[in-house]
Amino acid sequence: MIVRVLPDVSGFDKEFDYSVPPELAPRVEAGVMVRIELHGRRVDGWITRVDPPDAHPESRLLPILKIRGIGPGAEVLTSAEIIAANFLGRRRSVLAAASPDTLVQALPSDRRHGNLPGGGPLSDLYAQGGGLIWCGLNQDPFEVLRAIARFGPMLLVVPSVARARTFAATMRGAGFSVALLPEEWSQAAAGVDVVIGARAAAWAPVREPSSLVVWDEHDEALKEERVPTWHVRDVLAVRAQQLGAALFQVSPIPSVDALQWANGRIYRTIDDDSALWSRIVIADMNADDDPRKINHITTELLDACRDTSKSVVCISNATGVAKSVACRQCSTLARCENCNAVVAQIDESTLHCGSCGTDRPVVCASCGSGAFKNLRRGTSRLRTELERASARDVIELSGSQTDSISRGGSGFVVVGTEASLHRVAKADVVAFLDIDSELDSGFYRANEIVVALISRALRMVGDRGKVIVQTRNPGRDLLQNLSTGNLKGVIESELAVRRALNLPPFSVLAKISGTGASEFFDTLAAGSVPLGCDVNARKGLVRALDFRQLVDVIASVAVPRSGRVRIEVQPARA
Repeated sequence: MIVRVLPDVSGFDKEFDYSVPPELAPRVEAGVMVRIELHGRRVDGWITRVDPPDAHPESRLLPILKIRGIGPGAEVLTSAEIIAANFLGRRRSVLAAASPDTLVQALPSDRRHGNLPGGGPLSDLYAQGGGLIWCGLNQDPFEVLRAIARFGPMLLVVPSVARARTFAATMRGAGFSVALLPEEWSQAAAGVDVVIGARAAAWAPVREPSSLVVWDEHDEALKEERVPTWHVRDVLAVRAQQLGAALFQVSPIPSVDALQWANGRIYRTIDDDSALWSRIVIADMNADDDPRKINHITTELLDACRDTSKSVVCISNATGVAKSVACRQCSTLARCENCNAVVAQIDESTLHCGSCGTDRPVVCASCGSGAFKNLRRGTSRLRTELERASARDVIELSGSQTDSISRGGSGFVVVGTEASLHRVAKADVVAFLDIDSELDSGFYRANEIVVALISRALRMVGDRGKVIVQTRNPGRDLLQNLSTGNLKGVIESELAVRRALNLPPFSVLAKISGTGASEFFDTLAAGSVPLGCDVNARKGLVRALDFRQLVDVIASVAVPRSGRVRIEVQPARA
């Protein structure tokens, strides 16, 4: 017997053939984790093929040294190869995420109960191979999960470990057998009704599943930041095809990618969710003439902070120097004359556009004034200003903190970056101090990012709190649509823009960075770029019609001789 092995070596993606000692042959199968000798040292690896047809048995092959334990199955190996190819990464990274944290020598008994009788409300969607489930923002998730579980075993992937534990406890309480990843990997491989976990669980073993489910598919936490930069919905789409299972994407604010994928296969669990979205308060930072106002603190936020019974969370993603300015005379936000992006004042005489690189003098385009004021303060300075304005102690949550804030029934005031939305369980008020900095960031997904942030805040405040959105442009269609619960308007507008500009999901993007990026783009420019492919070296972007074209274009470029290159396919922020 001959096996092909992919070594578990960083930066390596080549397979080698090994012979199998007779005593190990009964345990050999695709996906098994083994110990091998490679270039004089012992390393771990995965068996990817058994008796490959193109093997060379006449050559002197080294034997595998040991079978370490059960690993990813054959289906995961095939799916990992597809994802690694599409996202221009190495299979080793994917298989490492798909393997158990501890060695598994044998599997426990199968604990599946089988599907429940009856079709349920999702029968039509299930018959079509799945689709998009558009749920309510604060809807009880168990209603949806129980309906999907009627069809048989399912894999459920959620944005956070905390949410995975909550969902697992709920499903266990309802009588389903559950495996929570990563600690219960062996139970998942053996067979249960529901396999649940966070992002890495997209690669979890699941026995004869009927459904694969990604919960809150809009959440950025479901996007892998390491190369290959896959998204959970991309992985589950490939696995669903390999397994012959239905794929359900669930969200109260579906992304453009999910809507395009669904192609009309949509089931809405709640017809009208506008009551909750009406808890958004749009605070105009220009019109506020309250004498108590201090810098970035509007009257609405000031009143909330001064109420000692309320818990208030203030969000600002500016942690350092101000990056946007407005005219002191007329309060007009400084924008680029060429691309309309927000500009930064880099010195006393220059306004610089980070989007198109244009420089211009420090002069207001509206009134001609040469005096500007900073609009973005770091969280440390904001904490001081909030304490002065509210006469209350303010907690600053830094990026290095991992503890959550909870003080029972007493009120508190917190200021921090958007990470605070995941560290504070509940609040009476959530305030975005400068939502314009997100909307004017230049990211093609800026609107989706803002909608996701606000939806997370609405979940925190529940049915009785409110979300304050401070802005210098309260007339934005996005903000008006959100505050009235017109999610259809939000989504249709975003779809129209993406389609008109040929942005994902109507194309595929790759972001090229690193010390070798310059050499990479020079080589690419020297060759011929195929029709339908765009290259923007200044922004470090390559756009193609589909994954296949993108892979071919990037593969045509030789590895840079100097420096390293990082390739992010479908980057979350570009």
